[in-house]
Amino acid sequence: MARKAKFRVKHRPQRDRLVHQVVQIIAGEKAHAVARKAHISPSTVAKWRINPKDCGTRYPQAYTMNQVLKAYGHELRVCPKQGWYAHTDSVN
Repeated sequence: MARKAKFRVKHRPQRDRLVHQVVQIIAGEKAHAVARKAHISPSTVAKWRINPKDCGTRYPQAYTMNQVLKAYGHELRVCPKQGWYAHTDSVN
């Protein structure tokens, strides 16, 4: 019998890049103040600031990040990808 091939992830980032941006936006604020303003749990905000190796959040929910961003005047948006492979011709 043939052995089943294992699925291996080549590169898995330590945490989502968006978390770094959200944490920079709320820098200087206490977790309770952010949580009160965004209507989420203070422990959620506190875990975003902790390293994932020390039981911090690795990939937070988009909804909670969006709530915090909206509370601070930002928004999470899905946009078309830009780059050399993006189509510039209009499709009729």
